Amino acid sequence: MIKPLQSVFLAFFFFVCAFLPLFAQNSPQSEFLDADTLQVTFELPCSFDRLWNLITDYENSPNVMPNIKKASIIFSQHAKDVNVDHVTNVAGAGPFTVTYTVKMTSVKSKGLITWEQIKGPFSKNQGSWQITRLSEKLVKVVYIVSLNHKYMPDSIRQMLIKKSIPDLYGSLKKNTQD
Repeated sequence: MIKPLQSVFLAFFFFVCAFLPLFAQNSPQSEFLDADTLQVTFELPCSFDRLWNLITDYENSPNVMPNIKKASIIFSQHAKDVNVDHVTNVAGAGPFTVTYTVKMTSVKSKGLITWEQIKGPFSKNQGSWQITRLSEKLVKVVYIVSLNHKYMPDSIRQMLIKKSIPDLYGSLKKNTQD
């Protein structure tokens, strides 16, 4: 015989099992591909163009990317579908900052934005955004970041990268709302 408290627990358990996938569907799913590289996949309820314009507005990055404090474009070369920009970023948390320059390459027809450090303290600083239009108001994002620094242990670097993802996702979601 099931007691009232047990039935409440069972109802809650079945509710969570039935609806948890719906809640998890849009939240970031992340995994380390290797010691340096994190891949994050999520969906955003916005148009492709809105997200594309937000991410490629590099000088506005401090208002969108939680760890970027300042961004300046120092070189631009724009073609029909391929844009190359060199962007100097000041990034960090609290009083700790680091300055580096990345080559940003964006190909709108492919929904692809890549970056690679060309000057700075990291032995590896590269990544990409792959944006796929699922519908008029829904996009899928695959964000890959690969970062290494010779004086930062893997465990600390991985923790810092992974901890930044919820803030990044929240900022993108907030900044793409209609």
